[in-house]
Parts: sequence; structure tokens; C-alpha cells
Amino acid sequence: MSAVSHDDAAFLAKLLETFRDEADEHLAEISRELLALEKAAGAGEQSGIIERLFREVHSLKGASRAVRVMDMERICQAMEDRLGQLKRGELAASSALMDALHSALSLLERIPLSPDAGADDEV
Repeated sequence: MSAVSHDDAAFLAKLLETFRDEADEHLAEISRELLALEKAAGAGEQSGIIERLFREVHSLKGASRAVRVMDMERICQAMEDRLGQLKRGELAASSALMDALHSALSLLERIPLSPDAGADDEV
């Protein structure tokens, strides 16, 4: 292994260490916001929650892309697509959608946080 490759690997390892903490924070906030969305009374209350949830998922997607945790990026993109539809009023916050978002969160929580790592077959 050349010195450049070793340096790149060391840099990526350092990024992953930081990413693990960041991912944990994003996942915890996504969980809180999903629960808040389920409890929200009306469209006005849901709007702010959906926006915060969208931003958390978007941030996690970008961070996972930066460290090449591609399964996480793909799931975040799918969540972001649904949340975008919610924001635009193209989709309702149904129980089926909430179940799907919770399932996606569960998958995100099980993904190994290493570059190019595959998650289990459910992904």
C-alpha cells in the first residue's frame, strides 16, 4: 500500500469516527420527529415537523455519501422522496406511510457504518 493510500485510509477512518456520532444524532432526531408527526393534530402542526424531518434525513444522506455508506444514502433518498411528497401535499401522513418511514429508520439503525458496507438483504 502506498503512502497516499495509507493516508487516504487513515483520513476516511477519522471521518467515519466522526460520522458515527453524527449519524447517531440524526437517527435519534429522526425518531423523535417521526413520533411527533404521528401525534400532530393538523396540517399546520405537521408542516413544521415534516420540514425538520426532511432536513434531518437530507443531512444524514449527505453525510453518509461523504463517507461512502451507500446503503444509508439510498434509504435516506427514498425517505427524502416520500417526505418531499408530504411537503408538497402529494401524499398524506397515513398509517401505512408512517409504518414505512419507521421501517426505513429501523434499517438505517442496522447499517454497518463503514465505507461501501452492505446492509442486510432487507435493504
